[in-house]
Amino acid sequence: MVDWLGAANDEPSMEGDEGNLNFSSHVQAACAWSGGMLPLDSGKPTALKSIDVKKSAPFVIMHGEKDPVVPIGLDINFAAGLVSAGVECSFIPVPGAGHGIGGPKLEQQVIAFFDRHLKPESTGGIIEQKDLAH
Repeated sequence: MVDWLGAANDEPSMEGDEGNLNFSSHVQAACAWSGGMLPLDSGKPTALKSIDVKKSAPFVIMHGEKDPVVPIGLDINFAAGLVSAGVECSFIPVPGAGHGIGGPKLEQQVIAFFDRHLKPESTGGIIEQKDLAH
């Protein structure tokens, strides 16, 4: 789902007429773990040929090299298509890992990626955090 959301960023035809229509569905950055976007054709996902992939959010894509559920080649092709369309994309193959990847090293890479794309430059960090339990 993350692959679709990030690739169809700001695509009017992908908006709906339900849900939170008062809020933007613009995506600033996307992290996909063991995704599997359909292959790209001329820089566009085959199922999303009508969208402008150049508007895609920056991506970091991580995939286990031995994933038996989703072939790593799908994400390799997706990442290559994003890069060829001029979209920032880092592809990180995880040696020896299957479909259930994770762990502190990968999480730190994800945090660094989101810090780079989501933290306001003026403050260098999160502006405000609230405890939602209260």
